[in-house]
Amino acid sequence: MGYHGHRNLKKDFINNTEIESYNLAQSIKKMKTIASNINLRHIYSPDSREASMITSLIKIIKHIDTPTLISEEVED
Repeated sequence: MGYHGHRNLKKDFINNTEIESYNLAQSIKKMKTIASNINLRHIYSPDSREASMITSLIKIIKHIDTPTLISEEVED
């Protein structure tokens, strides 16, 4: 049958045209959506520097306060 979450992963992949049309708030919201669907236990390897960096990025992205950033961007 394969990985049960596979069909849901497609919605997280975006093309370059889509990325280029995002403003800061949209980009952060998309990153948070993708990061929230990543289980860190699946990418962590004690001897993998890349996995460690990805884990750190995901933790930071998950912690970002999106509404604050959106309101800051709108006020510009």
